[in-house]
Amino acid sequence: MNTPDVRWRRILVTTDFSPASLVAVRCARALAEERGAELTVMNVVEPFHVDWKMDTSERQRDDRAEAGRAMAALAAAELGGMASARIELRAGQPAEAIVEFARVMQAELLVIATQGRTGLARVMMGSVAEQVVRQAPCAVLVVRPKIGA
Repeated sequence: MNTPDVRWRRILVTTDFSPASLVAVRCARALAEERGAELTVMNVVEPFHVDWKMDTSERQRDDRAEAGRAMAALAAAELGGMASARIELRAGQPAEAIVEFARVMQAELLVIATQGRTGLARVMMGSVAEQVVRQAPCAVLVVRPKIGA
């Protein structure tokens, strides 16, 4: 019986700065350190849409700058001393941007958090994690932490 290759030299983890995604970042870091892998932490800034007549470019610049500051803080707090770690900031629809970047960087493992919503909340908000699992070009580890327990 052949065993699957799970060396995972390139790991991508996504964050939206929620408590759940922070747990995913910590899990990904532990895996990367254990396996001597490169770790990329990614955040996707969603476009701001209101009305086609409204200029949202300033809002989008502000959102991107805020995400950049949050990524720098996260890197300092969670990735300090990890030479093989980097951060990536992208704009777009989260699931699409994550899957595309995973392809580009040739990720071998993608780590993503889920809030575990069900029922109406899931239908109304959708699930980025679910879309990523369906479309990812690599193995996906979905982290569903118990926050506050």
